[in-house]
Amino acid sequence: MMVAGGRFQVPMAKKIKEMGHRLICTNLYEDSPAFAYADKSYVVNVLDKEKNLQIAKENHIDAIVSDQSDISMETLAYVAEHLGLPTNGLHIAELCSDKAKMRAHCKEHGFFVPDFRACKTVEEALEFFQNRNKIVIKPQNSQASRGVFFIESAEQLREKFPISQSFTHGDRLVVAEEYMDGGTSDGREFTVDGIFINGKHHTLAISKKVQYEHNPSIARELIFSMHDDVYDYDKFIAQNNRLMESTGAQMGMSHNEYKLHNGEFYLVEMSNRGGGNGLSSLIVPIISGVDNHAIYIRQSLGEKVNELAVDEDRKHPYAILKFFDHKQFSGMESFVIQSIEGVEEVAAHPNILDVAINHKVGDVMKKAENGTNRPGFFMAFADSMQELEEIENFVNHTIKMR
Repeated sequence: MMVAGGRFQVPMAKKIKEMGHRLICTNLYEDSPAFAYADKSYVVNVLDKEKNLQIAKENHIDAIVSDQSDISMETLAYVAEHLGLPTNGLHIAELCSDKAKMRAHCKEHGFFVPDFRACKTVEEALEFFQNRNKIVIKPQNSQASRGVFFIESAEQLREKFPISQSFTHGDRLVVAEEYMDGGTSDGREFTVDGIFINGKHHTLAISKKVQYEHNPSIARELIFSMHDDVYDYDKFIAQNNRLMESTGAQMGMSHNEYKLHNGEFYLVEMSNRGGGNGLSSLIVPIISGVDNHAIYIRQSLGEKVNELAVDEDRKHPYAILKFFDHKQFSGMESFVIQSIEGVEEVAAHPNILDVAINHKVGDVMKKAENGTNRPGFFMAFADSMQELEEIENFVNHTIKMR
């Protein structure tokens, strides 16, 4: 059974079928893309633990998985625990989806996190804001940067707090945390993807992030490589592995986000699922040579996986996930799309892993407000940074929206 069935769960669905298994898929929408690969599909909210458990029981499932969906992980763990299936447990799912709990865990185990407070009311957030020039607020448990705001005044906090709270579920807490400007460092942000094998964590892919100018909470570009001349990746990898192993998780994938602050890597987000927007399904295998989806599926079935198999012929040292910006297509703040050109030509390039435009003719193109409404993206791999830059230039000159 796979909980969640959107576009970015399709590769997991395909891998399950490729490995010879029957697939049950649940998701909220009737036209969910992964349903096309399932033997049976059910329209149900991924947050509905009891309904998903009922479906699992009716179908006598042998394993349950999900990928690239924070909000699915607690349901997955809940179902698995009730049916005695392999899982890291509900406590790990909660730790890796609850921003307050993950920050408390880091503090307890000596890892760097920003100063924070979990707030039930705007008054609590205002107390935290006192004597600070800038803070960040974010939902306790959400995804895709929904409800994340940078706050610079009490008036702004009163306005944005209820919006942020509207994206939470459960305790409906909003996490207020210090704004990390980098301090003595450049403030660069990173993503790190990996996988557990028998409780040992392996870091498989690292990216350096660039954010949109109009909203620094939304990533615009991720450049992947396992080596860097500026940042100490050996130290970074060792720290990330120690952090993940401190959770006690035994299986599955991971996706973490960090910010460099005062010379140290500070955790921003931690999760026990693969990186979204195709990172776990496309980028991680290209950078690492590891079939992480196959490992995770085998683990979910209770198979013993004892080593990290690496296909060196599959590896490439560089990759990019680049999101389009509305300004690259027009100098206007917003415009009605009259035509879209070049997508098929870009998709045919041998180094392109994926490309998509998230709009159609007649839609209004405007600034991205969160991770779900960026104009589109492309993914590519290369054997040198020069080759990667050439591919990026090709994409930028080929795809046009007017």
